[in-house]
Amino acid sequence: MTEPPAKHSLLIVDDSPVIVTRILEAVSVLLGEEGVAVASSMSEALEYLKTHHPDIVILDCNIAGESGFRVLNAIRSSGQGTYVIAWSTDLNPITMRKYIEAGADSVLDKTHEFEELLPHLRQSLTSRKVLKRSRSSRQQSIRR
Repeated sequence: MTEPPAKHSLLIVDDSPVIVTRILEAVSVLLGEEGVAVASSMSEALEYLKTHHPDIVILDCNIAGESGFRVLNAIRSSGQGTYVIAWSTDLNPITMRKYIEAGADSVLDKTHEFEELLPHLRQSLTSRKVLKRSRSSRQQSIRR
């Protein structure tokens, strides 16, 4: 018996329409158009996260002078296990380390590493699928 494809959800937090369009084009291959939400400000992202728990968040580290740390902290506080890809056009080693220490799963440079986004998304989807399967298997063996 084959399982139906798992539905995954993605939140893109970015204020650049050009970048958002490029991401949507790239992820449509993996996720389709369903389950993708876009927030163009940190406050919009925080509001969305109050009622939704996306599987993956692509988080711009700096929108209109506002840091992405509040959004990252809200995600990690929820305990949902969301895979977070933090990225920015002005990354430096110190900022990268701070995002990793704060709980980002990946940190990418938008300008030079856009092509790395899809492999990171694939990795996140694969690891989530494996986790869901192992949880499901454990629950079935506990019931027996």
